[in-house]
Amino acid sequence: ESAAGKADFPPLPASIKKAIPNGIVVYYEENRTSLSDPEGKAVNCWVIETQGSFRSERLFVLAEEGNDEDGGIVFFRAAEIYAKLRPGHEEETLGDFLDEQKYRVIGENSFTAEQIVQVRNLSPNDLAQSLFFLNSLPIVESARFSPWIPSR
Repeated sequence: ESAAGKADFPPLPASIKKAIPNGIVVYYEENRTSLSDPEGKAVNCWVIETQGSFRSERLFVLAEEGNDEDGGIVFFRAAEIYAKLRPGHEEETLGDFLDEQKYRVIGENSFTAEQIVQVRNLSPNDLAQSLFFLNSLPIVESARFSPWIPSR
């Protein structure tokens, strides 16, 4: 069972277990529209909390497994969405558009100059709504999830 919603889910694929060996499945949704694929293919989706000795070492990871023949798995940081602002807008401006109960600008990616928006609600449906919301803002050129690469 998932920690939130008590949803039953099949055993985690071996590649997810290997990447996140002691993770806790917080959310699971089967056969949903991909949160990361622009074509919106069907995927199985997990939000998993990684384990660390300290709270600061824990991370929420979004894992998507394609339902097609290749069934590849991709990982993203679930609690962060990168937002590229339209020219002439700054971090403070983005914060003015955000509900502080749901979102918080926590910094800027130094390589891409995208704003990093922390998302508080982490179910796959909430994440989809958050991505849609950020992409709908007039000052946002594009928003995306940040890839996560397992350390093993």
